[in-house]
Amino acid sequence: MRFVDMFEAVKGTAKEKLVGQISLTEKLLIEKGYSCTERFSHGTCNWFYHKYDEPVVLVVYYSTYSRLVSFTTVDKVVYDEFFADTKKKVAFTGRADGKLKAIVSMNGTYVPLAHLAFDCIPAGYCVDHIINDIRFNDSSAVRLATSEQNSRNRSCSKKVAGDDFDYDASRDFREKWWLVLCVTMFHELTWEQAKEYNMGGDVE
Repeated sequence: MRFVDMFEAVKGTAKEKLVGQISLTEKLLIEKGYSCTERFSHGTCNWFYHKYDEPVVLVVYYSTYSRLVSFTTVDKVVYDEFFADTKKKVAFTGRADGKLKAIVSMNGTYVPLAHLAFDCIPAGYCVDHIINDIRFNDSSAVRLATSEQNSRNRSCSKKVAGDDFDYDASRDFREKWWLVLCVTMFHELTWEQAKEYNMGGDVE
């Protein structure tokens, strides 16, 4: 059975589907030889799914207080540098728009996890989530952009400049987020196949 069919087969409410699809992701990663490193403290838990020869790490988050379940991704090099040999965990905080942003404690303050994908963020630039899902924070999903470029890569934007920062519905993976993992971690799809499937096509 194809991975895409397994994910599509998970039914329920939006929350039940998310929990079920995250659980399926964890099961499939273990079957593919990924290791799981667990961190638990202060009522929250992280499970880091990593493999020595794979560039992306999945982080699953659970809070015993709020029963919140979510996930994010980071580059393996970021995991190795900041998480592998430390006690650091990823946390989530609510944004004004109701979305959850992954953050990490660095030098006494919390910074967006997406910032760790870059050596530095130049003045006048911000982090743009290419695939419109802020849960993905590895380098295949984020890039540096000006505020104007970042504002164009939104489903509500009516601005068009004719470059790669214009909003593209085919790469908006917020609903079918697992398609991204089928590209970056399961290697079942190419980006073009994932975008086609995302728009209602099928995968041969």
